[in-house]
Amino acid sequence: MRIILIFLLAIVGLQINAQNKINSYQYWFDGQYNNAVSQSITPTANYTLATQVNTNVLLNGLHVFNVRFKDDSSRFSSTLSSFFYKVSPFSNNAIINTYQYWFDDNFVNANTTAVAGSNSFNLTNNIGTNNLLSGLHVFHVRFKDNNNKWSSTLSQFFYKTPNAGSSFNITAYQYWFDDNFAGAVQQNTSPGSVYTLSSPLNTASLLSGLHVFHVRFKDNDNKWSSTLSQFFYKATSGTNNNLTKFQYWFDQNFTGAIQQNITPSAIYNLSDQISAASLLEGLHAISLRFMDNSGKWSSTLTQFFYKEMPAAVADNKIAAYRYWFDDRDSIMNLVTLAPFMNPLILNQPIAADGIDSGEHVIHFQFKDLNGKWSMVTSDTATIIAKATYTFNGNGNWSNAINWVNKIKPPLIVTGTYKIFIDPIPGGQCILDVCQQITTGATFTVRSGKTFVIPGNLNIDQ
Repeated sequence: MRIILIFLLAIVGLQINAQNKINSYQYWFDGQYNNAVSQSITPTANYTLATQVNTNVLLNGLHVFNVRFKDDSSRFSSTLSSFFYKVSPFSNNAIINTYQYWFDDNFVNANTTAVAGSNSFNLTNNIGTNNLLSGLHVFHVRFKDNNNKWSSTLSQFFYKTPNAGSSFNITAYQYWFDDNFAGAVQQNTSPGSVYTLSSPLNTASLLSGLHVFHVRFKDNDNKWSSTLSQFFYKATSGTNNNLTKFQYWFDQNFTGAIQQNITPSAIYNLSDQISAASLLEGLHAISLRFMDNSGKWSSTLTQFFYKEMPAAVADNKIAAYRYWFDDRDSIMNLVTLAPFMNPLILNQPIAADGIDSGEHVIHFQFKDLNGKWSMVTSDTATIIAKATYTFNGNGNWSNAINWVNKIKPPLIVTGTYKIFIDPIPGGQCILDVCQQITTGATFTVRSGKTFVIPGNLNIDQ
């Protein structure tokens, strides 16, 4: 039996100079280098191996074909290896005559069934699953032809449901704490399709603190439900528990925490003034917790706050604001106010140049006379028209700083996009890129404005 192996090899030899040429090749199967076959060829700089190779000495199955090439300097190339599978000779008119199936890993009990020979076969027979328990299983099937060759196995998950008409009721529940499944408690219940667990549960054996409660339910088919788990906190038993002190600290400075005793009380409202004189101006966090008369601390409450500089301006006003769209905070638009305002009612249009149609988020920040920026205020805005690009700076077209929202047009503008040239008074727009504006888009130079084209202007109608 012979197989055809084709390799495309370009300058495979170990090249030292342009005169080296391939003059032979050598091949062998698997690890049988001792049986390698060498074949001379007409010297050439490039060689394509397209020949039939005899595989009569090989058994049927998977093998490796190895080949390397030698140049006229007696240097071999690296070895090229490829897997192939040798099969027994068989007729091209193979037909399916048998199928075999089994469930899960139970291959020893596989069911083999002969069928009338056919080039194709649709398995539509009912297959019994009476011996399977309810639940998830795997069905495996394969087919054999008249050459006694089996196909690869096809496997499929399926779920066997309980018999129709069966009535399932909850008959018991089981619970345990934390990881103590060995100490799980099981209780029988009156059979019912719905069960509400409202019985008190004994936690005497648990220490005070955080725990996990696990519970599951069993039906009359001896099937357990999935486990439901819930955190809970066991508090120290006692009566007349009162708060006796509180403790607070700033940022991560727990070592500098300040502790204050208070008159024991079940409820305490902290309304004392807390000094932040030691803190620098800026953003900080204050952390606070309370202790009861059993020596237990509450969880810590943490709150951010901002410490401002002592007011340098008696009548503070808004001096500027900035805005940006979506996540473009690297290209904010700054607007200074003259005169300063307090309050500022922002009711003027915001240019959306360079922003495509659709829903976007616009962000604002405001700066006062102390140079402090406010928190960011965000809102959604829907832009309906196609993008507009406006040059309102001075200088090169390619510099985004010269465009509204610092967004310059793409190099190819199509459709209903619009470009306006409106430099600052006395300024100019210099076209320093190769800009294409196709049919449907518009290009407008505002009256009295200067647009400079250093190169060529091509207009195609």
